[in-house]
Amino acid sequence: MSTEPSQKKPSARPGALISLAYGAGVLALWFAVTQAELLPAYLLPSPMAVLERFWKAPSGFLHAAWLTMRTALAALFAAVLGGVALGAVATRSPLLERIVYPPLAALQVTPVIVLAPLVVIFVPTSFLQGVLLAFLVAFFPMVTATISGIRSVDPRLADLFRLYGASGHKRLWLLELAHARGEIAGALRVAGGLSLIGAVVAEFAATSHAGGLAARLYEATYRLDMASAFTALLLVIVLGLFLQLVLGMAGRLLLSPWHPSVRASGTVITPS
Repeated sequence: MSTEPSQKKPSARPGALISLAYGAGVLALWFAVTQAELLPAYLLPSPMAVLERFWKAPSGFLHAAWLTMRTALAALFAAVLGGVALGAVATRSPLLERIVYPPLAALQVTPVIVLAPLVVIFVPTSFLQGVLLAFLVAFFPMVTATISGIRSVDPRLADLFRLYGASGHKRLWLLELAHARGEIAGALRVAGGLSLIGAVVAEFAATSHAGGLAARLYEATYRLDMASAFTALLLVIVLGLFLQLVLGMAGRLLLSPWHPSVRASGTVITPS
C-alpha cells in the first residue's frame, strides 16, 4: 500500500482573509460616514456608540439572542427530523408524494410574514409561535433534498442490495439515506438560515412575547434608540453566521470520509 496525495483543495485561508477584509471595509465605511456626519446620529449611530450600548447591558442582549437562537434551533431540529422522515416515506409511496407536495409547495411560496398573524392568533404560546413559523419555512428544503437524494440512487446498487436479500430498512439506511447525505447536508445550511428568519419574523409579529432580538429591535426603533436597534441587528447577523459555520462543520462530518469534497483534503490510499 502507498499513499498518494489527492488533488490539492484550494486553501480556505484566502477566503477567510477576504471575508475579514470585507467586514473591516464595511466597518471602516460605517465609521467614516458617522465621523463625517453625513447622517444624523439619531439615524446612524457610530460603531463605538453601538459597542458602548452593548457593554452597558450585555446580559439583556445576550438573553434576547439566546431566545431567538433557541427558537431557531428547535424549529431546525423538528424540520430536519420531520423533513428527512417524510422524504424517505414519500419515496416509498408515489401517491403520498403527490398528496403532500402541493401543500408543501404552497407553504414554501407563501411569505412567512403573511402566516405570522394567523399563527399568533391560533397558537397559544410565543415560543410555539416562533417554532411553528420557523419550522414552516425550514421544512420544505429538507423534504425535497431527501427525496432528490434517494431518487438519484444508482439503480445498479439498488439491484445489488435486492440480489443479496437486503431488507427495506437496510436499503433505506445503508444505501438510500447514505447516498442522499450530500443533498441533506446542503439543505441543512439552507434550513438553518430559514429557521432563523422564521424566528425573527415571529418576534416581529408578536413583539409583546418573551423578548428576542427582533422584539428588542422593534422596540428600539419605536423609541428611536438606534444604538440599541443596531446592536440587536448586528447580533442577529452574528447568530446567522455562527449557525452557518456550525451547520457547515456538521455537514462535513456527515459526509466524511467518503464524499469527494471531503476526500479531496486528505490522501488516497492505493495499492502499491
